[in-house]
Amino acid sequence: MLPHNLLVTSRPFKLSPGTSLSSYIAFSFSPNATHTHLAILLFSSKFLPLSGPGSGNPVPSEERLVGVVFDARANNVGVCVGSVDPSVVRDLGSVGLAIGGGEKLRSWVDYDASSKELEVRVQKSGSEDRPYEPVLAHPVNFSRLWGDGANLMLGISSVSESSSKDGGNDVVGSGNVNVFSWEYRVRELPSSMHSMPVDPSACHVGQQGRHVG
Repeated sequence: MLPHNLLVTSRPFKLSPGTSLSSYIAFSFSPNATHTHLAILLFSSKFLPLSGPGSGNPVPSEERLVGVVFDARANNVGVCVGSVDPSVVRDLGSVGLAIGGGEKLRSWVDYDASSKELEVRVQKSGSEDRPYEPVLAHPVNFSRLWGDGANLMLGISSVSESSSKDGGNDVVGSGNVNVFSWEYRVRELPSSMHSMPVDPSACHVGQQGRHVG
């Protein structure tokens, strides 16, 4: 069972223009987890620690945060950039998925350095290999958000919001989320693969050659 406080990777990784990121998670929401969210979060290590609402647990600053959030109540997945409110949301019922019923699911979150796009794939456990088409894609430029050379952390968190109030603030308790597996991989695009401006006038073709075909 994953508590609502933030679980982060053991050490940060350094961002460069060629940094791509992939994360895989297998999870399920308990059938009664109607007010529960599961989030995969990416943020700069310098924004820790801060205290979360009503918990005292370290959470990243919203200003420099990118997250993929699964909402059991709304049966959707959203991408958050610079805020806990999603910038874009996809109804998972539209692709035949119900995440709040206790079924085990798998998700892949990928950021590609060349396209500057974050993609989310979700499917039922036991289905075929990783889906080709993402259920959600959203443009985001990590280098513009944090700056090259930033030390980034990856984490997961679940939050269950009670309908009761405590001094006008939402009561935050343990999330009814089971996480079976979580892993990530950071890749660096070789500098020779970055697109560079080319001056056609500087290209010369030798007079001797062989025609093929």
